[in-house]
Parts: sequence; structure tokens; C-alpha cells
Amino acid sequence: MKTAHYFQIRSILVCLTALLIAEPVLAIPAQNKWVVENQYIKLVMIARTPEQMAAFYEARGFPKTAIQALGQMCFITTSLRNKSQKVIWMTLANWKFTSKQGPLKRFHRNELKARWQKIGLAQQYQSTFRWTLIPEVLDYRPGEREGGNFVLQRTAEPFSFQAQFAIGAEEDGQSFSVQIKDLRCAED
Repeated sequence: MKTAHYFQIRSILVCLTALLIAEPVLAIPAQNKWVVENQYIKLVMIARTPEQMAAFYEARGFPKTAIQALGQMCFITTSLRNKSQKVIWMTLANWKFTSKQGPLKRFHRNELKARWQKIGLAQQYQSTFRWTLIPEVLDYRPGEREGGNFVLQRTAEPFSFQAQFAIGAEEDGQSFSVQIKDLRCAED
């Protein structure tokens, strides 16, 4: 008869084996990752290369015209975790990106949808693209983590990011801001 200890060891070995043989997916150099952490949130941003995004969407059957359009955009994958015991509101309209040339455009999901419709992208691909985007507005409950991509106009210049977050179940509490300097769109 096998003991509970045997099954615990077996589970650990299976997990370790999986970690050792797993191929990294979309490995990112350290210079393309930024982290901001305060008493309320931990925010991680990872710039994705055009090649990474093309591979991701090509693997899901996207047509060449859509893949080419994606290469002209700057994708940043973000993960946000609420570290507090309060509700934190993320509203992308309160996220500002600025380069030396001035404001950098963030594409709203509705603009991207219109772009896909203009090139005749099938609905199944529009849906796939949509679920990879971070929501425009989201309330983060205590301990909750959520992420996704946001899309900017591509630039070769560094840019800064500033965001305002509301606190409270009805966005009626305090607010706080975070800032990251020297973000960059990733290059192939």
C-alpha cells in the first residue's frame, strides 16, 4: 500500500520534471520588463517584439494581412495584482504614455475592432484578438490578479507611463498614481 508521503514525493517529482523539460514561451530579455510595486498594487509590463506577436497570432490561424498589421503596433503585456484589502480600479483612459515628441497613442479596443473590420478579418479572429487585450475598465478585488495586452502606436523612442488608480468599491475613495520612465517598444 502506498502512503500519502509517496504521493507527495511523486507529485513534486512530476512538477520538477515538467519545469525542467518545459520549453520557455516568449522569453523576454530583462530590458523589456518593468515592475512597479507599492502598498496597493504590483504592476508588471513586458514589451513584446513584433515577431513574438506574429508567432502568437499566426499559431491561431490569423491571415497574413492581420499579421502584417500587428507588426506595425507596439504590444505591451501587463499584469496587475491588488495587494491591498480595498478595491482598486484600473481605467485605461487614465493611463498616459508620453515621448519627447508628445503624447503616444494607445489604441482603444473599439479602434482595433474597427481596424479589423476594415480589412475584413473574420469574427473568430477578432474575438481571439479581443480576449488577449486587458479590459478598458476593471475593478480588482483584494488579492485579485488580471492581465492582458494593451496596444500603442509603435515608436523607436523611449516613453514614460503614468496612471491614476481609484480606490474603493464605488471608486469613491482615495486615488494614487504610478509612473514608469524609459519604456520602449520591443524590437525583433
